[in-house]
Amino acid sequence: ALGLAGGWPVAGGAAVLVLWVAIDRLAPGVPAVVLTLVVPAAVVALTGGDPSNIGWFVLVVLAGLVALRLPFVAGLLGWLVSVLVVVVFAVTNPDPGWPNWVAGTALLFWGCWAARYRIGLLERVHRAEAAAAESAAAVERQRLAADLHDIVAHTLAVTVLHLGGVRL
Repeated sequence: ALGLAGGWPVAGGAAVLVLWVAIDRLAPGVPAVVLTLVVPAAVVALTGGDPSNIGWFVLVVLAGLVALRLPFVAGLLGWLVSVLVVVVFAVTNPDPGWPNWVAGTALLFWGCWAARYRIGLLERVHRAEAAAAESAAAVERQRLAADLHDIVAHTLAVTVLHLGGVRL
Protein backbone atom coordinates (compact mmCIF):
# COMPACT_ATOMS: atom_id res chain seq x y z
CA ALA A 1 0.00 0.00 0.00
CA LEU A 2 3.02 2.26 0.28
CA GLY A 3 3.53 2.25 -3.46
CA LEU A 4 6.87 0.49 -3.21
CA ALA A 5 6.16 -1.97 -6.02
CA GLY A 6 9.57 -2.86 -7.33
CA GLY A 7 11.10 0.05 -5.41
CA TRP A 8 11.04 2.20 -8.58
CA PRO A 9 9.30 5.27 -7.11
CA VAL A 10 11.83 5.47 -4.29
CA ALA A 11 14.86 4.77 -6.49
CA GLY A 12 13.60 7.07 -9.23
CA GLY A 13 12.81 9.81 -6.73
CA ALA A 14 16.23 9.50 -5.15
CA ALA A 15 17.85 9.68 -8.59
CA VAL A 16 15.84 12.81 -9.45
CA LEU A 17 16.87 14.51 -6.19
CA VAL A 18 20.53 13.53 -6.62
CA LEU A 19 20.41 14.92 -10.17
CA TRP A 20 18.85 18.15 -8.89
CA VAL A 21 21.54 18.58 -6.22
CA ALA A 22 24.34 17.74 -8.67
CA ILE A 23 23.12 20.29 -11.23
CA ASP A 24 22.61 22.89 -8.50
CA ARG A 25 26.16 22.36 -7.19
CA LEU A 26 27.91 22.20 -10.56
CA ALA A 27 25.99 24.96 -12.35
CA PRO A 28 23.92 26.98 -9.89
CA GLY A 29 21.13 29.17 -11.15
CA VAL A 30 19.04 28.56 -14.23
CA PRO A 31 19.53 24.78 -14.62
CA ALA A 32 18.31 24.19 -11.05
CA VAL A 33 15.29 26.41 -11.64
CA VAL A 34 14.42 24.52 -14.81
CA LEU A 35 14.91 21.17 -13.07
CA THR A 36 12.75 22.36 -10.18
CA LEU A 37 9.92 22.83 -12.66
CA VAL A 38 10.58 19.43 -14.29
CA VAL A 39 10.76 17.38 -11.06
CA PRO A 40 6.98 17.42 -10.44
CA ALA A 41 6.45 15.84 -13.86
CA ALA A 42 9.02 13.16 -13.00
CA VAL A 43 7.25 12.49 -9.71
CA VAL A 44 3.93 12.09 -11.51
CA ALA A 45 5.55 9.62 -13.89
CA LEU A 46 7.10 7.69 -10.99
CA THR A 47 3.99 7.52 -8.83
CA GLY A 48 1.31 7.10 -11.46
CA GLY A 49 -0.72 9.74 -9.65
CA ASP A 50 -1.44 7.49 -6.67
CA PRO A 51 -1.48 9.57 -3.45
CA SER A 52 -0.55 6.54 -1.35
CA ASN A 53 2.69 6.14 -3.28
CA ILE A 54 5.73 7.14 -1.24
CA GLY A 55 7.29 8.64 -4.38
CA TRP A 56 5.38 11.86 -3.67
CA PHE A 57 7.81 12.41 -0.81
CA VAL A 58 10.24 13.59 -3.52
CA LEU A 59 8.06 16.71 -3.88
CA VAL A 60 8.24 17.31 -0.15
CA VAL A 61 12.03 17.03 -0.13
CA LEU A 62 12.23 19.18 -3.26
CA ALA A 63 10.22 21.89 -1.49
CA GLY A 64 12.88 22.04 1.22
CA LEU A 65 15.74 21.99 -1.28
CA VAL A 66 14.39 24.86 -3.34
CA ALA A 67 13.77 26.89 -0.19
CA LEU A 68 17.35 26.35 0.95
CA ARG A 69 19.19 26.67 -2.37
CA LEU A 70 17.32 28.87 -4.84
CA PRO A 71 16.49 32.57 -4.71
CA PHE A 72 13.18 33.15 -2.97
CA VAL A 73 11.10 33.89 -6.08
CA ALA A 74 12.45 30.88 -7.99
CA GLY A 75 11.94 28.66 -4.95
CA LEU A 76 8.41 29.95 -4.46
CA LEU A 77 7.68 29.23 -8.12
CA GLY A 78 8.99 25.67 -7.75
CA TRP A 79 6.92 25.14 -4.62
CA LEU A 80 3.79 26.54 -6.29
CA VAL A 81 4.28 24.23 -9.28
CA SER A 82 4.60 21.27 -6.91
CA VAL A 83 1.48 22.28 -5.01
CA LEU A 84 -0.37 22.86 -8.29
CA VAL A 85 0.51 19.33 -9.46
CA VAL A 86 -0.84 17.87 -6.22
CA VAL A 87 -3.99 20.03 -6.37
CA VAL A 88 -4.67 18.98 -9.98
CA PHE A 89 -4.40 15.32 -8.97
CA ALA A 90 -6.55 15.95 -5.90
CA VAL A 91 -9.29 17.44 -8.07
CA THR A 92 -9.11 14.76 -10.76
CA ASN A 93 -8.53 11.84 -8.40
CA PRO A 94 -10.20 12.59 -5.03
CA ASP A 95 -8.44 10.85 -2.18
CA PRO A 96 -8.01 11.73 1.50
CA GLY A 97 -4.21 11.50 1.15
CA TRP A 98 -3.72 14.58 -1.04
CA PRO A 99 -3.98 17.22 1.71
CA ASN A 100 -1.10 15.50 3.50
CA TRP A 101 1.19 16.02 0.52
CA VAL A 102 0.17 19.67 0.19
CA ALA A 103 0.73 20.20 3.91
CA GLY A 104 4.08 18.40 3.76
CA THR A 105 5.39 20.52 0.91
CA ALA A 106 4.11 23.70 2.55
CA LEU A 107 5.61 22.91 5.95
CA LEU A 108 8.98 21.91 4.57
CA PHE A 109 9.20 24.82 2.11
CA TRP A 110 8.31 27.51 4.65
CA GLY A 111 10.28 25.85 7.45
CA CYS A 112 13.42 25.64 5.31
CA TRP A 113 12.89 29.17 4.05
CA ALA A 114 12.61 30.42 7.65
CA ALA A 115 15.79 28.53 8.55
CA ARG A 116 17.59 30.02 5.54
CA TYR A 117 16.39 33.49 6.51
CA ARG A 118 17.63 33.05 10.08
CA ILE A 119 20.98 31.74 8.85
CA GLY A 120 21.28 34.82 6.63
CA LEU A 121 20.49 37.08 9.56
CA LEU A 122 23.08 35.36 11.73
CA GLU A 123 25.71 35.70 8.99
CA ARG A 124 24.96 39.43 8.71
CA VAL A 125 25.19 39.81 12.50
CA HIS A 126 28.55 38.02 12.54
CA ARG A 127 29.86 40.22 9.72
CA ALA A 128 28.64 43.34 11.55
CA GLU A 129 30.26 42.18 14.80
CA ALA A 130 33.54 41.49 12.98
CA ALA A 131 33.42 44.93 11.35
CA ALA A 132 32.69 46.57 14.72
CA ALA A 133 35.57 44.68 16.34
CA GLU A 134 37.91 45.73 13.52
CA SER A 135 36.73 49.33 13.82
CA ALA A 136 37.27 49.27 17.60
CA ALA A 137 40.75 47.84 17.10
CA ALA A 138 41.56 50.59 14.57
CA VAL A 139 40.34 53.28 16.98
CA GLU A 140 42.44 51.78 19.77
CA ARG A 141 45.50 51.68 17.49
CA GLN A 142 44.92 55.34 16.62
CA ARG A 143 44.62 56.25 20.30
CA LEU A 144 47.81 54.39 21.18
CA ALA A 145 49.64 56.01 18.25
CA ALA A 146 48.49 59.47 19.39
CA ASP A 147 49.58 58.76 22.98
CA LEU A 148 52.94 57.47 21.81
CA HIS A 149 53.37 60.52 19.59
CA ASP A 150 52.59 62.86 22.51
CA ILE A 151 55.02 61.07 24.82
CA VAL A 152 57.84 61.06 22.26
CA ALA A 153 57.21 64.71 21.34
CA HIS A 154 57.16 65.81 25.01
CA THR A 155 60.29 63.81 25.81
CA LEU A 156 62.09 65.23 22.79
CA ALA A 157 61.04 68.80 23.67
CA VAL A 158 62.26 68.39 27.26
CA THR A 159 65.52 66.87 26.02
CA VAL A 160 66.08 69.79 23.63
CA LEU A 161 65.43 72.25 26.49
CA HIS A 162 67.86 70.41 28.74
CA LEU A 163 70.51 70.36 26.02
CA GLY A 164 69.96 74.07 25.41
CA GLY A 165 70.44 74.75 29.12
CA VAL A 166 73.64 72.70 29.26
CA ARG A 167 75.34 74.89 26.62
CA LEU A 168 74.84 78.07 28.63
